[in-house]
Amino acid sequence: MKKDLIITIFGATGDLTSRKLLPAISRLYKGNQISDKILVIALGRRPYTTDTYLSYMQEMATETLDLDVLKDIIIYQKLDISNSDDYKPLLDIINEHKHEKTRELFYLAIGPELFPIASKYINTHKLVKKGNKNQSIVFEKPFGHDLTSAKEINQMLWQYFDEKQIYRIDHYLGKEMIQNIMMVRFANRIFEEVWDNRSIKNVKIIAKENDGILGRAGYYDTSGALKDMVQSHLLQMLSLIAMEVPMSYFSDDVKNEKVNVLKHLTFDSNALIFGQYDGYLEEKNIPKDSLTDTFVCFKAYVNTPRFKGVPFYLLTGKKLDQKESVIIIEFE
Repeated sequence: MKKDLIITIFGATGDLTSRKLLPAISRLYKGNQISDKILVIALGRRPYTTDTYLSYMQEMATETLDLDVLKDIIIYQKLDISNSDDYKPLLDIINEHKHEKTRELFYLAIGPELFPIASKYINTHKLVKKGNKNQSIVFEKPFGHDLTSAKEINQMLWQYFDEKQIYRIDHYLGKEMIQNIMMVRFANRIFEEVWDNRSIKNVKIIAKENDGILGRAGYYDTSGALKDMVQSHLLQMLSLIAMEVPMSYFSDDVKNEKVNVLKHLTFDSNALIFGQYDGYLEEKNIPKDSLTDTFVCFKAYVNTPRFKGVPFYLLTGKKLDQKESVIIIEFE
């Protein structure tokens, strides 16, 4: 049967896929929120069958996967990202199942160091053709490790894909709490009239986790809490809270207002705490002299007319007392 939607996941044996992607896909499928004519192609280097792959994912997952659903829509395909020859069988699978209007998503749940080679082969093997609006490529953060590397990644991507085909994903923004921020602010006249420094005393943005690094030493020890959580998730929340009313709710207008917040952001260097949880140095594959932060807390200011003088307190960390994601806005 030809499929209306084909999702191809690179890095499909990783933590993100087991904890986030597979549960989300199965929930959407069961809720009739995506086409029932869907195929998910899970890619990895290991020599799994589809059944052994799903068993491994169940072992990795932090919640019970809906295997009855997943086994009907997933196939596993062995692929080495750096081996050009492995992309031809993938293309054959996709061509076998697609029709001319099939929506194709290529989700790269891989490290940024693999973006260039994966993008090159996706393009050269015509898995994604530049300008085809039915084909999109999706990248998870971290999107580089600093400004220079992020710009280099953008320049590389534009060689192979149009900007409209590229989705840079921060899965944290899919949380219901985050989705509701704009609704609370802009669809509620009462809140919008008091959403400024005359009424707001401070803002606290907290993202606590009670788990450790869950076996992700290779990624986490080169990142730490500041890069893993603050520069992506927490600053996204801060920008949604502090931004001005956008000209429209189209993505470009919302993005422009969020960027304007970040341009006016300053940090109080005297109110900054880094920490590392007890036992981090005993985690598998963590260097015994690692100074990587697993906790960070600091005070920031958004120096715009609306929020000038209002302190924003940001806190995140692992192995804390509870799992909690909250935004607290204290009014005068």
